[in-house]
Amino acid sequence: MTVINENYVFIHVPKAAGRSITKLLGGETPGIPTHLPHFALQPYGYDNRFSFGFVRNPWDRIVSTYNFVCQKKLRPHESEEYQRRARDMGFKRWLMEDEFFIDQDRFWRNAGLPPIQKRSQMFWLDGCDFIGRVESIDQDFAAIKVRAGIKSRLDALLGLFRKVPRRNRSVRGTYERYFDDESHDFVATHFHREIELFDYQF
Repeated sequence: MTVINENYVFIHVPKAAGRSITKLLGGETPGIPTHLPHFALQPYGYDNRFSFGFVRNPWDRIVSTYNFVCQKKLRPHESEEYQRRARDMGFKRWLMEDEFFIDQDRFWRNAGLPPIQKRSQMFWLDGCDFIGRVESIDQDFAAIKVRAGIKSRLDALLGLFRKVPRRNRSVRGTYERYFDDESHDFVATHFHREIELFDYQF
């Protein structure tokens, strides 16, 4: 969920610890698309504030996305038929043959917008002042709090270490078991920007 404060903006990449961070920041900002990309801040007048978001290992993230699509409780605008079809396709076919778009894509969708299966996380994060990694979320969020002027909780002031809670997790096994060489290379090709920028390994 996008969170806009007078001092900062949190950009929520789908399936990259967004709900956990949003909860710590006091909840999402009403009237703003849940997964607002950084480039879309300007029309709202928030592009001059400190901005941050989180990136996640793309192989892990796309498996999490697939399982979330298959398991989630559907909202009124979401299709039970699509959820059933995604389950029937299985992970590899869904990844390589399907084209999945999230509801918020209607605000910036054009003919060139890749589906979620091919869309780099940098689509949302390009332009952010700080990009943390989900894999080091506790340390990175501590650095973000300092830069964004986010007041520490009482337990932090007392010297206790508080980890970022994990929310909205899908039920699945380790991500590695979902891939063969072809699907591995598919992710490596389409998500090469974050792989290279953040030195992600399979």
